[in-house]
Amino acid sequence: MCDCPSRHIRRLERLEKKGRIDKGAKTGYREETKSFRKLEAVCGLHRQVPEKRGIAMTVQELVTMFPEIPQDLQGEPLLAEYAEAFKDQLRMARNPGACSAQYDPANHYYLKLVGPIRLYMYKLSTREKVLNQLQEMLDQHRADPAGFIASLVPDGTAQSEVRGPGCS
Repeated sequence: MCDCPSRHIRRLERLEKKGRIDKGAKTGYREETKSFRKLEAVCGLHRQVPEKRGIAMTVQELVTMFPEIPQDLQGEPLLAEYAEAFKDQLRMARNPGACSAQYDPANHYYLKLVGPIRLYMYKLSTREKVLNQLQEMLDQHRADPAGFIASLVPDGTAQSEVRGPGCS
C-alpha cells in the first residue's frame, strides 16, 4: 500500500461506480474505505519525510532515531523486521512532551510503536514480553496493514500536539 490512501479510496469508488464492488457485499469495502479515510486524515504527516518514504529502514537508523532502544535488543532479527514494517510511521514518530494535553499522530506512533521498548529500557517489562509485543504487532500488521496502521491513531486526534496550560 502506498502512503497516500486517497488513491485507494478513489480506486474503490471507481470500482463501485462501475458495478464491480457492491457496498453491501462481503468484499470488506466499507471497512477498507473507513481504514483508508482514517489514514487520509493523518496523511499530511507523510509529507514531512518525503525523501525517506518507502525507503528501507535499518536497525542502525532506528537506534539513531530512538537511542532508548537497549543494546541487547539491537541484534534481534525481529527488530530489523519491525523497522522495515513500520519504517514510515517510525520516521514520523515523536515522543510527546511532558506538558502535552493532546497528542498528534506522530505522538501516537511513538507511544504505540516505541513505547513497549521504552518500558523495557526502564526495566518495567521483560525482554521476552517486549519481543512478544513486537511480534504481535507485526502479525497484526501482516493480517491487515491499512487497518493496523489506522488503529494506531485514535479518532479525534489533534493535527498537532496541544500543550497544556502554563507550558511554553
